[in-house]
Amino acid sequence: MTESHIAGPAVTWDGRYMRQRCAWCGAILLDYDLTRLASMDGAPPAMWPEYETIRQDGPMSMIVDLESSSGDDGLKAPADSCLRLDPAVTA
Repeated sequence: MTESHIAGPAVTWDGRYMRQRCAWCGAILLDYDLTRLASMDGAPPAMWPEYETIRQDGPMSMIVDLESSSGDDGLKAPADSCLRLDPAVTA
C-alpha cells in the first residue's frame, strides 16, 4: 500500500538527531541518529526537498509529480495522498 506526503523541513536536534516529517499530516519521512552515520566528506545525510510530493511504498520512497486536473491551479494530489484526508484527521 502506497502513501504520498508533502516533505516538510528537516529538523536537527541536539546535534545528534535529524528528522523530516510530512508538512501536512506529520508522518515521519526520514529519521536519523547522526552518531550512527558516517560519510567521507562530513556531508549531512540525504533529505527530501521541501514541499516535494514523496510516495512511500514499504521501504521504497520516491518523488512523484502532482497529477494534472481542471482545477484552479491545474494540479491535484495523488489518490494515495494525505492531502485527501479529512482536515480534522490531520489537525
